[in-house]
Amino acid sequence: MGQDSKPVSSSQVLVGSGKSRRLSAMAESVQAKKVLQKQSAQLDKSGLMDGIKPGVQQALIEAQHIIGDRIETIMSVYPQNKKNSLFKLRFGVTVDQLFQLKINQIFQILKLDVHQLKSYRLVENLDLSGHD
Repeated sequence: MGQDSKPVSSSQVLVGSGKSRRLSAMAESVQAKKVLQKQSAQLDKSGLMDGIKPGVQQALIEAQHIIGDRIETIMSVYPQNKKNSLFKLRFGVTVDQLFQLKINQIFQILKLDVHQLKSYRLVENLDLSGHD
């Protein structure tokens, strides 16, 4: 009864990350969520180039949302600790590499229907930020 209990700080790890599959899976799922949140934040900010016509700008934003939704749908099917590696195996590029491509290449890789985007012809040769 006379035991002194020491509070465990949140920064102290009780089990090494290499010793627990569950702990490493949880850490990877948190990391995957952070990556998806960062990418969706980039999409929300949209980082569009200045001087883009309003119609083209709206089409780019729509394309970003269509592509982001498709990536989230694909990633939700994969196991937590294998999302990025399985995505790369299936599509041949990582999500970061995918965001660097032109919109027509992204639509082709993800097998998206070009008719989902009303003004596809305006933006097909641009990247997601509006550059040629």
